[in-house]
Amino acid sequence: MQIPAIFRTDRKLPPVVYAGVMVIGLLAPALISMTYAQLLYVTKICGSVGLGLIFVVFLFNAQKFRVVFLTVSAMLLGFAVQGLQLTWLIKQQLPLPLQGQDLELELQIDSLPELRQRDGQEFSTRFYALVRGHHSCSQICDTLLGKRLRLSWYQQKDTQRFVEPGQTWRLSVRLKRPRGTANPSGFDYQAWLLARNVVASGYVRDKHPATLLHGASSPGFDGIRQELAKRLFGATQLQHGALLRALLIGDKSQLSNAQWQVLRATGTVHLMAISGLHIGLVASLGFFLGSLLARILSLLRPHGFLFIAPLFSILAAFTYAGLAGFEIPTQRALVMVCFANFAIWQGRRLGYWYIFVLALDMVLLLDPLAPLSAGFWLSFGAVAILLLAFGKRFTQRGKVKALLKAQLVLLIGMTVPLTLLGLPVALQSPLANIVAVPVVSFLVVPTLFVCALASAISASLSHTLLLLPNGCFELLWRYLDYLANLPLQRQILGWAQTPLLAALCRFTGLLLLLLPRGMGLRFAGCALLVIFMFPAPQSTPALRMSVLDVQQGLSVLIELDEYNLLYDTGAKFSDDFDMGGRVVLPYLQSLAKSNLDTLVISHSDNDHAGGAASVVSGIPVRRVLAGEPHRLKLPLSLVQPCVAGEQWRIGDTRFNVLWPPAERVVDRSNNASCVLSIRTPHHSFLLMGDIEKSVERELLSAGILPHAIDVLIAPHHGSRSSSSAALLARLKPKHVVFSVGYGNRYHHPNDTVVDRYLRLGAKNYRTDTDGAVLFQLDSGHQLTATRWRREHPHPWYW
Repeated sequence: MQIPAIFRTDRKLPPVVYAGVMVIGLLAPALISMTYAQLLYVTKICGSVGLGLIFVVFLFNAQKFRVVFLTVSAMLLGFAVQGLQLTWLIKQQLPLPLQGQDLELELQIDSLPELRQRDGQEFSTRFYALVRGHHSCSQICDTLLGKRLRLSWYQQKDTQRFVEPGQTWRLSVRLKRPRGTANPSGFDYQAWLLARNVVASGYVRDKHPATLLHGASSPGFDGIRQELAKRLFGATQLQHGALLRALLIGDKSQLSNAQWQVLRATGTVHLMAISGLHIGLVASLGFFLGSLLARILSLLRPHGFLFIAPLFSILAAFTYAGLAGFEIPTQRALVMVCFANFAIWQGRRLGYWYIFVLALDMVLLLDPLAPLSAGFWLSFGAVAILLLAFGKRFTQRGKVKALLKAQLVLLIGMTVPLTLLGLPVALQSPLANIVAVPVVSFLVVPTLFVCALASAISASLSHTLLLLPNGCFELLWRYLDYLANLPLQRQILGWAQTPLLAALCRFTGLLLLLLPRGMGLRFAGCALLVIFMFPAPQSTPALRMSVLDVQQGLSVLIELDEYNLLYDTGAKFSDDFDMGGRVVLPYLQSLAKSNLDTLVISHSDNDHAGGAASVVSGIPVRRVLAGEPHRLKLPLSLVQPCVAGEQWRIGDTRFNVLWPPAERVVDRSNNASCVLSIRTPHHSFLLMGDIEKSVERELLSAGILPHAIDVLIAPHHGSRSSSSAALLARLKPKHVVFSVGYGNRYHHPNDTVVDRYLRLGAKNYRTDTDGAVLFQLDSGHQLTATRWRREHPHPWYW
């Protein structure tokens, strides 16, 4: 029997193939849904089998199967190595007995502190710290030594104390184990903390006085960053100081929501993430300076200086990466720079794809959770697209033409990963980047470096020089703001599903494929065909109710075939963090929702309305109903009062507002909640906001509540103030959902209330333990429920 060619002894694969196959194994542990125990078991199996295959090849001279054995071994060992790293990270988390306890610890500040003003008199400082010692604590605290914490320190203005990188403090802290939300899409806070080696988060307590034990032992990069921030931006009030600060030292904490919205709308967020563009620019500058030095030294001795240019390039990139705080996107770019320069140093002509794959392997080894970040896929995706489009065809001539072509190729090519990640596509991106990239790269960033050097000589000189990049950004920002207000970006997901646009794009893709080879636009044609060749996914369920995990709060999405209703938006925690932007919007985008037909804000409490502004600014909303419209931070022209008696019909599904009555003045904000009933021919759903027993009695006496409902969102998160026995006897719910946060201070849901539902035979769900709860009604009128945290687990869930 003839041996297949792939298994023949004389057949050898280049190392880049094995490195590429290993990528699959390195990606899998973070992406595959499994529990911690399952990951540990699979890791052991993959490691044993992978090593066994290598032994078989080399010890038993199994040359006939060399290629296939080594290929499979590379993938299995990639999984095993990544699995070991991930299990080790998870095991380092805060021991459960220490959760919620007041601990007196010696902490070394390990980051640039973020200072925020909460109100006129109170400030919060957020920072990372390493545990160096503990006091009045059991031996279990020894497990924290050397570990990294993420802390907040709330202080009054008149007693505020400032922390600096490298300082050692004795602080009383209360810690909790990392735990994030569990939703089909959106921000995974727990994975984000794990990727930064954080074992616990918490806040500083006033139980014991804070004591500064040691000043900064050595400045380090974080100390240099803080000193630069003080010298350049501390005493000046520049209009675009926050943007300049982000570009120079990677501190984006001062950027406002309005600035982020402009950057997202124009596809220029990458300018604020010090990654490939900036690191590549600085590395090229370092290489150029090193080459000049090497040429000068070669006049003295002709050989032996080839290493200087690559070394200067790596040192320059490393220095800028340090100033940027060694953030994860910065690390990726630095790895690629190191590989490229090492190849030049060794005089090896490694192909672009070889460097790309090796850098991909190294980034995954350094950060096992990188695949969970959209930035990982977008950054490597952009590089891959440019390599496919240009390859080795880039020359010194036609750079302007190449820049224009790159923007067009990226707009078309990046549509695929953006769509798969559920992110909007900025149609303004080519117009924005064709101007922004040169301005930032060749004017703003170099001038900022000059300002940083000048600050060591004269503060007034550096402040004067700062006017130049600030002026550049003033002109650039006007242009970006104009592009951001063009009504293009929000419509792309909706347009992409229309048959006419899909047909036009298919036709355009075919035309691009037929263009002459030298024009280099065939790749764009392939991308267009891939995007639009297959029809957009249709909404198969007759009705879907998604109770999202927004911690202590509420947000429920109701989907019909041609109608979308969102009930509440979760809480707002700070100016740059709310559940509307971190959970609700990503979920809507992952479902390719181009608009919301109705947004219902039950009442004005933060845990229900905090994310409303982010939702309204992130997606078009046709109508907003609110229990307390005058108390919302939304334009009054957009909001209508939620009034009992209002009803509408979508197909055979009826929506009825049961509370509050018109002109009714309530004693508490909770009792102003908009109560919404949803009925299909065979099922019923009820959302009651935070109403309390007094309103329950009025609804019961009015006789307008439905009987024997299928799904009830527990009023007021299962508080004792709601869910009376009389209400439950009337509703008799089959399923009840408690939307609560893990370990919340209100102790929701109340045990007595939970038992009351259980005695009725209702099936209970909790977002703190079950994650998002999805109810789906299919065309056969069957109602199914999915508990996201349990049915789609990750190893770090607990």
